[in-house]
Amino acid sequence: MQDSRRRIWLDAQDCHFHSFEELNAWLGQRCRALWNELTHPQYSGLSVAEVLELGALN
Repeated sequence: MQDSRRRIWLDAQDCHFHSFEELNAWLGQRCRALWNELTHPQYSGLSVAEVLELGALN
């Protein structure tokens, strides 16, 4: 499965960050948003975020 780093950095080009803390906060938010958008490769009916949440419950 292709990871989303390229997509994230393409999105980041449109943003202006004043500090590494601001960049890190944006990266965290963007990654969590993508986890909700992307379908898990092994569980086609679930998002990556849903599979992570189910794993945390076990």
